[in-house]
Amino acid sequence: MELLTIQCWVHDADSDAGRIFPVEISAGKTVGDLKDVIKNKKSVDFRDIDAEALDLYHITLPDDDQRLEVELDQIKTSSHNLKSRLNPRARLSNLFKPDLVGDEMHLIIIKAPTSPTKPPVTVPDMVLNCWVRGQQIDRIFRVETSTTKTVGDLREVIKNKTPVDFRDVDAHHLTLYKFIRPCDDSLENTLRDLTISQLEKPLLAVHTLSTVFELPPVEGCLHLIVGMWHL
Repeated sequence: MELLTIQCWVHDADSDAGRIFPVEISAGKTVGDLKDVIKNKKSVDFRDIDAEALDLYHITLPDDDQRLEVELDQIKTSSHNLKSRLNPRARLSNLFKPDLVGDEMHLIIIKAPTSPTKPPVTVPDMVLNCWVRGQQIDRIFRVETSTTKTVGDLREVIKNKTPVDFRDVDAHHLTLYKFIRPCDDSLENTLRDLTISQLEKPLLAVHTLSTVFELPPVEGCLHLIVGMWHL
């Protein structure tokens, strides 16, 4: 099958005729295959974009630098002359036929989706000491989280921190109680004699941790009691 050399151009505000680039592909291949070739050719530009997310358009333009620049400028501002995007299943042999008039050239215009904004990396800025009701006091454990997270998120962190204890419990079944007490010699007796009347209401999943705890949380203290459903 004939090997095609296809001229390509990325539809971009900073792109001009000088950034047209060629790719080679068999005429028996499809538009979907062409997307893969383009992505591999421009692996840096399209490193965060899947090949199938590229939209390709076929157009014929004058093979003259000055006129070509004018046409591309019009396309950048108004998508001038762009027809419907190419079907990934279409055969290239049906698109690139040697029937051009005069000084025309085939051109594939590439439109890439706007790269999705990556969510900001959440940096832990809060350390909480937790105790699961019914366990020994020496099983108090620390979790790191962020003040921007919610109580619901904190449940997930706690479940992941103690996967054996909560292997048969969904995170949303955990009940969290704010309970600030110094980790001193009296804590063991306090926890052993603890009744539900001494606890505040369970924390609601939608509450942001920055609204629940004093910032930064007091060091050397127990901050949370963890139960399942109700104590």
